[in-house]
This record gives sequence, C-alpha cells and structure tokens, in this order.
Amino acid sequence: MRQLSMPLIRKRRLRLRQIPGRDRADVAGQWQNACVPNLKPPFPAYRGSDGYAFVSYAHADAELVYPIITRLHDEGFRIWYDEGIEPGEEWAKRLDSAIQGCSAFVLFVSAVSVARPGVTNEVHVAHTTNRQFLPILLEEADLPPGIRLAGGPIQGVTAFRQPRDKTYAEVRAALAKFGVVVDEHSRTVQVSEPAVTDHGQGLLAGRPRRRARNLTAGEAFVDRVPESVALRKSYERQYQRLIGVEPLQSDVFPNVLVFFGGGGLGKTGLSKRLERWMSGGLSDAKEWGVWPHQTVTSVRWDFHTSTGNVDLVQLLLTLRASLVPWGRSWGAFDIALGRYLEAVRPGQQDNLGLTGNAEDQVLRTFKGVAAELGLSPIATLTPASVRYVCNELQMAHHREHRLWSREGLTDVLTGAESITQGSQNPDVVVDLLYVLSEEIAAIAPAERPVLVFFLDPFERVQNQLGESVLADLIAALPLALFVVTGRNKLRWAEPGYTRLTVAGPAAWPGLVEGAIDDPRQHILGRLSDDDTRLFYRSRRDRSRWNMSDHVIEGLVQRSGGLPLHIEAVLKLTENLQKANPGIEFTGEALSGELPDVVTNLVDTLTREEADAFRAACVLPAFDVALAAAVGKVHGQEVERAINDALIEKDESSVYPYRVHDEIRRLIRLDRTSRGAWSEQEWKDAARRGMDEAIARVEAGHAQSSDETQLAGLALAINLGFEWDQYPSGLAKLIHDGPSIVGLAPLIPPLSEAKTGSAIGDLIQFVHAMTVSYIDAGDVLKAINSPHPEVDRYARLWSAYRLRAVARFDEALAELRELVQRYPDKARTAQNQIGVTLRTSRRFVDALDHIRSVRPDRIEDYERSINRLHGIPDLDAAGTARKLSETTSRRYQSELEVTDLVRRSRFEGGVDPREVDIAMERALDRGQRSDYRNCLLLKGYDALADNQRYADALARLEEHMASYGSTAPSGVHLRCLRALLTGDPEDARAGYETLVARLRPRGTAWIPAEVWLEELGYEIPPVDSQWLIPYDQVRANWLVVADRIIERAKGNVG
Repeated sequence: MRQLSMPLIRKRRLRLRQIPGRDRADVAGQWQNACVPNLKPPFPAYRGSDGYAFVSYAHADAELVYPIITRLHDEGFRIWYDEGIEPGEEWAKRLDSAIQGCSAFVLFVSAVSVARPGVTNEVHVAHTTNRQFLPILLEEADLPPGIRLAGGPIQGVTAFRQPRDKTYAEVRAALAKFGVVVDEHSRTVQVSEPAVTDHGQGLLAGRPRRRARNLTAGEAFVDRVPESVALRKSYERQYQRLIGVEPLQSDVFPNVLVFFGGGGLGKTGLSKRLERWMSGGLSDAKEWGVWPHQTVTSVRWDFHTSTGNVDLVQLLLTLRASLVPWGRSWGAFDIALGRYLEAVRPGQQDNLGLTGNAEDQVLRTFKGVAAELGLSPIATLTPASVRYVCNELQMAHHREHRLWSREGLTDVLTGAESITQGSQNPDVVVDLLYVLSEEIAAIAPAERPVLVFFLDPFERVQNQLGESVLADLIAALPLALFVVTGRNKLRWAEPGYTRLTVAGPAAWPGLVEGAIDDPRQHILGRLSDDDTRLFYRSRRDRSRWNMSDHVIEGLVQRSGGLPLHIEAVLKLTENLQKANPGIEFTGEALSGELPDVVTNLVDTLTREEADAFRAACVLPAFDVALAAAVGKVHGQEVERAINDALIEKDESSVYPYRVHDEIRRLIRLDRTSRGAWSEQEWKDAARRGMDEAIARVEAGHAQSSDETQLAGLALAINLGFEWDQYPSGLAKLIHDGPSIVGLAPLIPPLSEAKTGSAIGDLIQFVHAMTVSYIDAGDVLKAINSPHPEVDRYARLWSAYRLRAVARFDEALAELRELVQRYPDKARTAQNQIGVTLRTSRRFVDALDHIRSVRPDRIEDYERSINRLHGIPDLDAAGTARKLSETTSRRYQSELEVTDLVRRSRFEGGVDPREVDIAMERALDRGQRSDYRNCLLLKGYDALADNQRYADALARLEEHMASYGSTAPSGVHLRCLRALLTGDPEDARAGYETLVARLRPRGTAWIPAEVWLEELGYEIPPVDSQWLIPYDQVRANWLVVADRIIERAKGNVG
C-alpha cells in the first residue's frame, strides 16, 4: 500500500476543525448537560476529633470509590473525604488539617489517581506527618513514591481481584489497627464475616439482581464495573471532540480504547455487551446501570474468520448498514461508496452488495444527484447506473455541483479508476472514510451521530497487513470512537513500530505505556471467585439443578475464573441434566481441568453428534451442510450438536457458526473420549472439507456464479493452509476460475505461507498475481515450488507476465523449461511458445513451431497473424469453437473481449452495451487486461467528442498505471485522435512513449507505428518477419483507422 500523505491528513484534520458550528460556549454548555455524570457526595464527611479515616482519591474514580466508602460509613466507620468544600485558599488548609488529624490515610490507587497532582500532594502531607497508610488497589498500578506499606498482615488491599467480604474484612481489620473504630450510634448495617455461602459478587460489583435470561460465562465477565467506566469516560472524551469542545489535532488520534488479555477471558462477550449497553439494547445492565448518554450508532467489525487480511468491502457494507437508523442520505459518502463498490464488488451482485434499507438510501442519493445533473432517471442501483452518474458527475461542466465541496470525493472517484482489480485498494477506502468524516463534520454539532466501532478479535489481524490498514482507517475517522478487544496490547505508540503509516506516542497518545486518561489500553483479568460463585449459583437456581454449594465451591476453585472453562462446565451440566433429570451433581462429575471437562462433554453426545462437533472443529467457520459433509453425518446431527456442544453463532461471516479456537485445539488433541478420532481420521475429515469446497466451486461454475466459485476456492485454500494439505487439481481450479487476483484478500497473507509446501507455494502464487506486471514475472518465477502442479502454473503465469512486458526471450525460456519438466503436460506450454513467437513479431517461426507441435491449430494461428498484418478477419466461428472447448471462465472472458476488439476493427463495430457487460465481468473477476481493452473500445467511440475523449484517455491511462501495464493502448487512442483532428501534436505524447521504450516492441505496437508514420513521425525499426510487404501492412492499418474514425464521427451526431 502506498504511504499516506501526511500533509493530506493534516489538511483534512484542519478542515474538520474549521467547519462552522455553534458558539463554543454554547457547545460547552451542551457538553456539560450531555456528558457529566450526576455523582453527588453520598454522605457528609466526618466532623469531629475521634479517630477517623482520611480518604484520598481521584474524582475520576468516584464511581468506584463512593460505593466502597458508603458501605464503610453505613457500618459506622468515621470517614472524611472532600464532599463539597469550595477550592480556594481555605481548601488547602482544611486538607492539611484533615490529613494531620486522621488516624488512617486511605489511598484509593488507580492509574489515574497516582498521576493526579492533588492526590500526590495529599500523599506527601500524610507521609511527612507520619500518618498510617492503607492503600486500596482499584486496578493494577504502580504506587507513588513516598508510600511505605506497613508490615504485618496489611500490605495494601487488592479490591479488584478478591471476594467482596474478604476485602471488607481486611479493610476493617486495618482501620481498627490504626485506631479507626466503629461508631455504634451511626451504624446502619450489620457486619458479617465471609463465608462460602455468601452470594456477593466482589467489592466493585454492587448488589446482585436476578437476570431475566441465561448469560454465557463470557458475558458474566463483563458485569465488572471498570470496563464500563472506561467506555463511558472514553465516550465522554470523544463526544467533546465530536461537538467541538476539544479541537481535533493534526496527526493525533486519541480515539482508541483497548481491552486486551489472554484467551478464554470472554473478550468477545465483553465487546458485544458493551455495544448493546451503549446502543440501548441491554435489558440486564446490572451494576453498569442504564447507559447515561444518548444512544450511539454502533458498527461491529468482526475478524473471527480473518487469516490476517481485512475484507474492506465487507467492512464498508457493515458500516453503511449501521448508518441506516439515521434515515438520511449521506451525500458524497454514498456516491463515493457506490463508485468504490462498483469498482471492486465481488461476484455478480446487481446491488453492489448493499441490501435492504441501506440499498434504498444509497439509491435515493444516486436518484437525487442524477436529477440535479439533469440525467435520465435511474430506477435501480446497478453497476451501470452507478458508473453513469459518477462519470457524468466528473465531467468538467458539473464541477460546480454541491458534492464537490467534500474534498475527499475527487480522490475516491479518481482512485476508483486506478484500482488494481481484486486488491480492494486500501488507499481508496481511507479516502472514502475521509469523505464520511467530512459529511459528519458538516452536520450541526448537536445533531452529529456518535459512531462507535467495535473491533474484535483484533489478534486475528495483528502483526499482519490488516493491522496497518485498520490503523489508517481509524486515522481517517477522527470523529468516531474505536473499541478494540484482543489478546495483545497495541504497539502503535512505539516510535519504531514500522508496520504502520503513522506510529509513535504523538500520534497515538492513548496507547502510550502508562497513559492514564481514557480512551487508553486496559489489561483484562479473570473472573473473581465471587463473580464465578454467583454465576454458578444463578444458573443452578434458574435451571433447578440439584447441586450443593459445596460442589459449586469446588467448581469455583477449579475453573480459576476462566469464562471458557465455566461455559464448558455449564454445557456439560445441561447435557447431564437432560439425560438424567433430577440427577445429584457431584464434584467428580463436573470438576477437572478444561481438557477433561471438554472430553466429558463430548461423551454426553451421541456418536453422530460428537462427530458433527469434531467436524465443526475441523473448520474455522461452517454451515450445516459443510459440517455434515466433513463429519459424514446428517444435517440434523449437526443442528443438535450446535445446541448441545460449545458452538457459537457467527452472524458476521458467510458461514454462520464457529467454535472457539481453544476448544477446537482441545477437541483435536482428544484421544480418550468415546469414538475419538485418530490423527489420520482428522486429516481425512479435513480432506473431506476440501472436497466439499471443490464441489462448491464446481457447482458455482455450473451456475455461472463467480461469487460461489471464489468462496469455495478460498475455503479450500484456508483448510489446506490450516491442515497442511493440498488436494490435487486445486491449482488448476484456481487457474481456470473467475479471478486469481480476487482470491488474494480471502486467503492467508503472504507472510504466513510456508515456503516449500504445496499449499504454501500456492498461496504465494495467488499473492504474486497481485504484483505489478513489471515485477510479477520475476516474483512468480522465484516461487520455484517442488510441487509439480503449483510449479507448472507459477511458471506458466511467469511466462505470461514476462511476455506482457516484452521480455520475450525470458518468456520463451520459461515455456521451454515447462516442456522439459512436464512433457506429459506440454500441450499448453507448446501453444504458448507459438503465441510468444507471434507476439514478438517472429511470424514465420511461430507458424513453423505450430506446424510441428500443434498442426490442429495452424488455421487459428494464420488468422491471428493475418489480423496483426491488418487483414480483416470476418470468421467468428473460430472464436465460438474456442469458447466451446475451454472450461476456464477467465479464458472465456479473454476470448470474448478479444472478439470485441476484432469486430470493432474489422467489422461494423460493436454495441456499447456489449462493452459495458464485458467491463462489468472484467471488474468482477479482476481481469485487468480485459478491462483495459474495454476502456480502449470506449475510447474508440469517444474520439470525436473532446470531453468524452479526454475522460476516456484519462481513465485508460490511470488504469494501466495502476498495475504497471506497458501495453500501447493509450498510444493507440492518441494516434487515432491525431488522425481525426489532422494535428500530429495530438499524438506527440504517444510518440515519446514509443521512443522511450528500451525493450522490443511486440505486435500490439504495429497499428500505432503505422499511424505515427502517417502523422510524420520517424519510427525506430523493429525486426519483423512480415508475411506480406510492409507497404501493404501499412495500408491495411490505415483502412482500419479510417473505419474507427468514421464511426466515432457518427457517434457525435
């Protein structure tokens, strides 16, 4: 990906800041009303001379501190804290006096509090006056200098890890030791000692309430308060930036909140529950309470099925669907989105992938713009209608249209023309999101949508190309908040982190180690014992299980607070209860390490259900039919396994179900459960998965569905990558498929491919096809796979790419090497040797070669060589025969486009609608040369119209530059235009291109050479084995030029 322009980013940041809005004082007042929580002091501070505790805390932690000191106060402890004294000169004196008079200095420790100057000053006063210290840790944080923890039993109280009652017992004991005793007259609650029957949830969790439905253990994890507090604070900070209270800064992106931790901690559950909370869809918010601000617009970007790449099309479709509730047109963003999807859309989707209300809203935008431009009405959102509106919008006489006020729109519309087909071009998507930022900034501050993106699980794309792309997308949306969950912290603030376009502490201040203000990075731990205990008991009571508190206590200790372990125990319990209603559960039946629990769970399934579950674990994600084929079971068994085993829904994927990675690993290691598969049986199941994928490819071919074929090919490659298997014929299916380039975003990244293995080399082959033509030949040749099928196709395509950039001798060497290596597969290579000889103007040698190795093809070669001599070819039967003989949809498309060019030059022209259809097909399949030839044909029709010609030439040359094409298509158009106008200067740029070429010129240059000579330019000679006198060749091509020009003149009328 090209490097983003920093001045461009800076310019757009400044532009967003300068959007006119309300008076800053008005906006600030609105902010205060909208975002400041109503946290009143819960009780009056102690005033007296008896022993009391002084509480030091950061106001930002008030939501955590107030419940704790309230309980202490209710139990009769004397508490002094700053509950409303006005700051000023008297304030400092009162603080000093209160600290010096206290019996215990209670410090609530958090990453925020230890960095607050006020807290630091209070610690200093307490330390210099020898007060007794009692630190209470709200989260992991380094204690400030000067604190000396007392010896003995109290070494600071850890409030965020242990049960609530144990924490209070330690606090009571410490306060009593320091001389803070209970005032029996003010006590309002009774104190009880901790016991295993306590139903508390932990100090920070508040009082339990009965839930209305069963939650997973991962969801129970997210009932902890600190994560919700972090999200609320992050929202409030981001809202200030959204409405203009806090200005945007150039190249500074403080809009990322991160939760990271090890596997099995319920991070996905946390992410989804936080999203529902903010969106107003969480009915059991419990300790979090009701979301205190306006409902947000949430966007979920799910990476569970990612192998390191990012499907940008899917991310954009998800984003646009999330904008639907706003019920409005998104103007320039909708136009830019439609143009991008039209350029890179997968498969044959007439709606560009948009559905439902999102499609309707975008269609309304295009209808409105078409009406404003005075165009014919459009009824549906199709690639043709999108292209029609966008092309007209780009015409010079429409440059005053209101949409051009969105600075980034030009970048998207221009960039879409030069997209490397199949790549999804991240640069254009970055520009596209800038357009959305401009649309949001143009809305009145109070009415701007609050966009919150949830990215999960981020480890799937971390340390891959996808991470860099996502960082650029986040930077393009400074008015949105991004909530990232994954296993690892983000390293974007490290100056030397070279994976990113923008890195370092200045760019990502919230991701700096030790950052204290949200949004920042938070490490996640396991469930506390109290949380785990409550969760087990709640499920027991709701499900009426016969399970004692003693058994639950054993489960609590065994699970260690790991949500995945808890979930496995609960699923095992459900299955045992279903098989034996009323059974008395014992620790022996349910306890054990996670692998044992999972094995026992499998044993509760029928043999068929267990095989269905194992089949699900073969696959990264699946549908019912796929799992049934892999497990050799019926679909009903798969559906029962979905209910009775540890299988999750995955609504964001084309495959609706998946199994957690850790469970997949454990099931695949299992050799002790009833009917457990051997290593060979697992490999056989993986092979069945690839066979099913290949069957889906073949079905897609029969249905003429490119999308089905690509999905099947991607599944086969991903399964082969995971299981290190290669099904024979896969490389041929890819070669014959609709688009090799289009597969690249759907398979593992190049960095993960294992060199030397068949599947690893195949992945290298697919990615090499996305490289520019100039470099692709060398990259493909360097694969040098030991696997014959992969090596053969990599070398074949290396020859194609070398030939495309006029490295004819090297291409011939590759093809002859193929004949030597694979004599039983030499037919294609022999034919391509003839093509290469013909393309390098060695016409006699080409015919001699074909006579010797493929005499059945001699008539085809003679006709094609005649066309290169300018001799009309009116025989369409040859094309029809070739189309009937090939099974490759890619090659079929090439033949069809080649025939369009033949008819345009030697017959009466072609219907423009045929060209449009061929262009759409070329876009779908990522066939760049076919698309180039279609653009050339569009240019033929536009020669006599000044503006249309200029637009057509620009589109053609931009497209060719996008993939390094050295074809003379642009020179052809310039020459024809000069012949039409009679002005040789119109072709000068084409002549200069021809002269600058250092490599031999192939047959594609013959027409341009003739036409430039006619215009008076002296052409450097090229060795050519002409079959007729050159004067006749020249005369023939001048006739072709006259025919094209006359048709173009007729188009103007």
